[in-house]
Amino acid sequence: MIVQQERGTDVKIPRELRRSIPPVVQELADWRIVSFVVAVMLVPCLYGSPRFPNGWIRYLPAFIGPLLTTAVFFVRLWNPYKSYFAKRNGYGEEDVKDDPAAQRLIQLTRSRAARLLVLRTGLITTLALSTLAFILAGLQAPASNWDFSPARIFLASLLWAGVAGWVVMFDLMRWSIAMWKVETAKLQTRERA
Repeated sequence: MIVQQERGTDVKIPRELRRSIPPVVQELADWRIVSFVVAVMLVPCLYGSPRFPNGWIRYLPAFIGPLLTTAVFFVRLWNPYKSYFAKRNGYGEEDVKDDPAAQRLIQLTRSRAARLLVLRTGLITTLALSTLAFILAGLQAPASNWDFSPARIFLASLLWAGVAGWVVMFDLMRWSIAMWKVETAKLQTRERA
């Protein structure tokens, strides 16, 4: 099912749902905020990794990081009410257990369709980021050494994983809001009938 998004710069969150989700989660659905954060996080990734003299650190982290993020989000789907910021603002799981709007959102973010969306978004992000890193590394002088350093590769991969994590959460949040609207419309139609 294709869900048409509303016109504008970001997804319009229905008032009923807006009261049920933490402000930081609402901001994850705004492409302007996510674009800024991703751009800021990409600077050290794109500037640092391709210029590093070690060949492994030039190429592997841009592939491993986003793939690691995809695997983590695929196995353990993101719940908007389990974050530190949600609990701090009074939107923890215990706080919203009697809120039907929040429960429908949790159900959507845990669905099979959400898992497939995370997989698709994660794989596309992995391909895009690793291609970008490979192109930039290819434009630099050849790597001067190929000493394998798992700790350095892991640390560099965390930067790339952070970028991919923001992209995956953004896509999942926008999809969840759009699907929440569709399900709410179906429920209202059933109630009228």
